Amino acid sequence: MNIAYFINSLSNAAGMERIITDKANALSRRPGVKVFIVCMMASEKDTPAYELAPEITLISLGLTFDPGTTDIRRNPIRFVSKWLGWRRRVRSSVDHIIDSNSIDIAILSTYDAALPSGSRRCPHILESHAFRNRTIQMSAMPIMRKYLTSRHVRKADVLVALTEADAALWPEARRVEVIGNFTNIRPAAPYDPDTKRIMAAGRLDPQKGFDILVDAWRTVARRHPDWTLDIYGPSDTTGRIHADLQSRINEAGLSHSITLCGVCRDMARAYSEHSAFVLSSRFEGFGLVLLEAMACGVPCVSFDCPHGPSEIITDGSDGLLVPFRGLSDSKRAEALAESLCRMIESRDMRLAMSDAAVKKAATFGRDAIIDRWIELFRSIIDKNA
Repeated sequence: MNIAYFINSLSNAAGMERIITDKANALSRRPGVKVFIVCMMASEKDTPAYELAPEITLISLGLTFDPGTTDIRRNPIRFVSKWLGWRRRVRSSVDHIIDSNSIDIAILSTYDAALPSGSRRCPHILESHAFRNRTIQMSAMPIMRKYLTSRHVRKADVLVALTEADAALWPEARRVEVIGNFTNIRPAAPYDPDTKRIMAAGRLDPQKGFDILVDAWRTVARRHPDWTLDIYGPSDTTGRIHADLQSRINEAGLSHSITLCGVCRDMARAYSEHSAFVLSSRFEGFGLVLLEAMACGVPCVSFDCPHGPSEIITDGSDGLLVPFRGLSDSKRAEALAESLCRMIESRDMRLAMSDAAVKKAATFGRDAIIDRWIELFRSIIDKNA
């Protein structure tokens, strides 16, 4: 069984790249499964952010779209013409990869709507790594992205969503399956409820709601000045969001209390150095960082945002869910601050939730998730035999 993942690049240290790497590594160790990862835009000089198993074949095509001096706003017709020409080259490369490597199933992401998933050289799966509207919001050409995404979904053999909530947003799909993520992370040290440090993690992007978190921390720092907050994650390419967030921290007088830590290559160690984790996202595709923290025994405080946290955390048992929908950002900050203070003020609750979090994370076990993927692959191959 030859499986090929098609992705723009693996060089970004983010959640989608991490879980694709983890799944590919796990699949490559299953008997009879050969895994290829095809990076459409990355060159051979680009290094994957996460370590790949030696059994995986990595193919980097370096097919970056370059519009030159053509501006989409000033000359949209010429821009789209160049983009369509680039897609034809991508399509030809995809077909060649599938044919020359006897690929049985191709896997693409709804994030990468530019990739030509209409090829019928083999069956293909679309993975939804975020809820549907996010795939539109990310695009420089939202109308084109909306059309292409819907077209790809209708042609795909299966769409795989991470949550039941996201699965309901794809009515045009031929077949929808819900398969959650897993994590390979293991605790680097026993959980310490007495470490007066809370952490957050994610790329510096408005989606992650770190601006709300900073506003919430004003209250937390006033009530618990001996506690600190560490925010891990890669900066934006321009550095503007990082600068704006640091300015927000400085203006709030919290530079002694909040640290922007940048990219961390040993997240297990980072989790072990904190007694709680906070997710302040405005939306999520799943919330892999929650699963990682819980696997390390770190109780979580998370917005009940769309989609993912409520399908991972059981409020009051293995973590705290904070109201989100229908509230202004200022009200969200108030609610988040209260929940963080509640976590800080009860050592017994932290200990109980730590134990429950480990048990919950175990239900998202790697082997069980990979078994479901193997079953899906076999059902598709059998149907197309």
